[in-house]
Amino acid sequence: MKKTIYHLSVLVLSIFYSCSETEFENESFPFSGNYEIEQMTSDKAVDLNGDEITSTNLMTEIASYYFDNTVYDLEIRPNNLTDSNAKLISFMIPDQSLLFGYPDDPNGYIDYSKKGFGSLYKYSNNTIELLTIENEFVSVKKVEILENNRIKSVIKKEYFDSKTQNWVNLSIEILYAKKDLEAL
Repeated sequence: MKKTIYHLSVLVLSIFYSCSETEFENESFPFSGNYEIEQMTSDKAVDLNGDEITSTNLMTEIASYYFDNTVYDLEIRPNNLTDSNAKLISFMIPDQSLLFGYPDDPNGYIDYSKKGFGSLYKYSNNTIELLTIENEFVSVKKVEILENNRIKSVIKKEYFDSKTQNWVNLSIEILYAKKDLEAL
């Protein structure tokens, strides 16, 4: 009797394991990988760098070192650089800090750093739907797979506009280009 239960258990586990492996192998994730921000456009012209010039092109408003000093701004898994089969998406978004208290700049200055969050996702019809979107600093409205290794996302984020001296909630379209990290 114990032998029969053992064989039944092995049979059930092997069927379960083979189904889950086959299910994953049949899914194709050509968009998986790492991406960098190629374009970042807001719905309102703002002055985020304090130069008194407003623009909807946030790549010119956010300090250039933010974009020059990056490994990736978006990662989609599973990919060939990880062992996990989990469907995860990670965003790194420019986060703004207002810094005061420096003698050489009594009015303060604006600095940027990377702030990230991740989510499980579901993929359907060239759209990625985030399944867990709980974070306090950005709201992701849309993530769309485009041709030529590009991804477009639409987010809502608050930034300080130096021109109006107010925090402004922006709708931002971000275009990402795939980056080959294995070549680095």
